[in-house]
Amino acid sequence: MLFPNATIHVNRRDADFWLNPANKATAAPDQQHGFDEAAAQFAPYLAAGRVKPFDGAAELLPGLSSAPATGHTPGHTIYVLKSAGHALHFWGDLLHAEDVQFVEPGVTIRFDVDSRAAAARRKAVFADAAQRGYLVAAAHIGFPGIGHVRAQGGAYDWLPLRYSALAPRAQASGSDTAAN
Repeated sequence: MLFPNATIHVNRRDADFWLNPANKATAAPDQQHGFDEAAAQFAPYLAAGRVKPFDGAAELLPGLSSAPATGHTPGHTIYVLKSAGHALHFWGDLLHAEDVQFVEPGVTIRFDVDSRAAAARRKAVFADAAQRGYLVAAAHIGFPGIGHVRAQGGAYDWLPLRYSALAPRAQASGSDTAAN
């Protein structure tokens, strides 16, 4: 266990799919390794009783909730962190190739378990992010991987958050050190 005190919150549909060895035999050949990886990674947490499955949209912890984003996997989930009226949406594997999929959200990859659902979900999530303006954290986007989505006709544009914006800014106090 990399984090022995952690409780793993996982969408039940993903757990039921990836942790069931019978599903490996019917999966596409290039997806079969995922079953072995999931079994190995979850084994110590399952043995310790540290896995907590959830269904659909749920509050996992105060300020942290799940939003179903099925397609890439049967239980793919976006995690939403809310604080002080702001939200940060963690996309996980909703997007894999930013230079391609922001321009053509319908493009899928071979690792999508359900390509049609993955494309439809990506289009809907991109539209929602562009309309509502919340921050997004995406695994397959260049550093820092946090930004906003803007609609550009039928396509989308990624507006990365400047890394310097993540650092605390000195508060103006009238002293010489605050001005430096």
